[in-house]
Amino acid sequence: MQTNHKFVYILLPILLTIITSIIFHFASLILGIDWGYLTGFMFYYLIWCILIPLIITGKSFLSFFKDGHSLLKMKNWWIIILFLSTLAAPVFMYFIPKLPEAVPAIIILAAPLSIIHGICEELFWRGLYIKQFPDSIIWSVIIPSVMFSLWHIAPQFSIRSEHPFIFIISTVPLGLTYAITAYATKSAKWPAIGHAFSTFMAFSLPISSSLYNIIK
Repeated sequence: MQTNHKFVYILLPILLTIITSIIFHFASLILGIDWGYLTGFMFYYLIWCILIPLIITGKSFLSFFKDGHSLLKMKNWWIIILFLSTLAAPVFMYFIPKLPEAVPAIIILAAPLSIIHGICEELFWRGLYIKQFPDSIIWSVIIPSVMFSLWHIAPQFSIRSEHPFIFIISTVPLGLTYAITAYATKSAKWPAIGHAFSTFMAFSLPISSSLYNIIK
C-alpha cells in the first residue's frame, strides 16, 4: 500500500495524536493510571510506530535503520555537535540530579524500555518521513518535528507533566535535531540510538515507573 500522497503524511500524525489521546484517557480510567499509561504506549508502539509505517511503505523493518549516507563526515560537523548535545543534556538535566534518589529496579527496567521507545518512535517520526521524502527538508524535517512535539499531548491524558506546555515545547529542538540527523544519513539509525540513550538518562520515566508500580 505504498503511497507518497502528502495529505496522508499530514493526516497520519493528527489521527495518531487524537486516537492515542483517547486510548491514554480511557485506558487510564478503566485500568488505572499505571496500566492505562502502559496500554497507551503499547498501542502507540505496535500500531502507529511499527505497523502503520510498514504497511504504508511496504518496506522491511530494518530498512528504516539502514544508513544511506555516513554521519561521520567533516561536512556534518555541526550536525554531529547538535546530535551529541542531545546525549549530553539529559545526563546533566535528569541522570545526575535524579540518580541519588533513583530506585535501582526502575533504572534496570529503563534500559530495555528506552531501547524499545527509541526504536519505535524513530521508525515513525524520522524513518517513515525520511524514506518517503528523502530530498525534502519541509516534509522530512519540519513537518514531522512539529507533529512529533504535538503528539506529546496524548500521554498527558494519562499522566500529566508538571508543566505540560513547557514539556511539549521542549521536544521541538530534540525532534528537529533527530530529523536533521536522519536527513543527513537518510536513516533513523542514529536518531534511534540517541533517543534511546536520552530516554534512559531520564530513567525512561514515567514508563518505567508505571511498570515498576505494576510488578513490585
